[in-house]
Amino acid sequence: MSKPRKIGSALHEISSQRATSPSPSGQSGLIELTSLIKQAEVAKEQQAADDQSGVEKLQQELEAIGGKYKVELRLIDPDPHQPRKTFPKSVIEERAQSLTRNGQLSPIILIPQPNGRYVLFEGELRYRAATYLKWDSLDAVFLPIEVHQAVDADRFQKQMLTSAHAQRLHDLDLSEGILRLVELRYPEWAGRTSNLPRILNTVITRLKRTKQIDSLKAIRNASIEEQQNWIRETLAEDERPVFQVILGMQYNPETISRTAFPLLTLTDDLKDLVRSTGLESSKIKELQKLNAKNLDVDEDKALKIRSQVAQEAVEADLSLSEIKTRVAQTLQQHTTATNQPPISPTVKKVESISVKGMEPEELRSLKEALLEKVKEIEIHLSKL
Repeated sequence: MSKPRKIGSALHEISSQRATSPSPSGQSGLIELTSLIKQAEVAKEQQAADDQSGVEKLQQELEAIGGKYKVELRLIDPDPHQPRKTFPKSVIEERAQSLTRNGQLSPIILIPQPNGRYVLFEGELRYRAATYLKWDSLDAVFLPIEVHQAVDADRFQKQMLTSAHAQRLHDLDLSEGILRLVELRYPEWAGRTSNLPRILNTVITRLKRTKQIDSLKAIRNASIEEQQNWIRETLAEDERPVFQVILGMQYNPETISRTAFPLLTLTDDLKDLVRSTGLESSKIKELQKLNAKNLDVDEDKALKIRSQVAQEAVEADLSLSEIKTRVAQTLQQHTTATNQPPISPTVKKVESISVKGMEPEELRSLKEALLEKVKEIEIHLSKL
């Protein structure tokens, strides 16, 4: 391992070796490094054991250029734009066991920041596992920020495409990623992407009503040119971006509208549950039914009830059927209690009579009076 040096000098050396040389060979080296970065973006998101050549080549290239260093975990920040945000505890623990048994087999890749911190380019699962193990540092190689910026515009798009096709994204991550990707490709949509689920649903409803839904299903696997023509001919201008992104990843817009986009309305506690456990979308949607409106309670009470059922579902590893039953029981329990008619003042007055301390004769008189009153009630009810 190279002797640790200050990041300023290390970054300068890495950058200067690629960026200051005016020779054709120096320029080709920069192009080669940029190409390796793009390959790594694809491979790191697929996370397949037999498809890590892009990441490995980039690691080797960066280590050859600038060396390998020990970097303290407290100085590392996750990539804020990483589309994959769901890291179940079980997955982190599994990687932690691997680190404990085998050590760190390859360095993580970090992007040095002007403030002296580092942003993860590759290796977030190892970083989370090392944090779980309370390690102080990890081996790392540095990716010069100026080189990384050359491909930054394409970065999120590649992450989304490779993650989606590798089926590594939870539906919540996929939904948030689609909104983010629309913003990246169509800057005029910044701040308005919350409208996209409604637009998607509106278009699908219209296509069903006009019996054009089969054309949408067919266009999913068509060529890019055919998709573009269909989008221009079928959709209004404001409707096109969300379809461009979804069809570009060869996803079915109906499926996204039905199963993925509804998760965008999850309460914060359920989103946190997804992030920490990876709980399936179908189970999360059932837990979502335990809201203040359905339970007829305030938000704080609903959160407490929902959290209890969610904890039970995770700890007992309940099936979807079991969760449905548990949610239905909880709703019935609370709606039955809250739907009881209010007790009238007259009934409250009768219920408040205390028989403790009454003499036997007084008790008999009270009984006779109540029985007479019962007869009157029955006669009155029979007339209603």
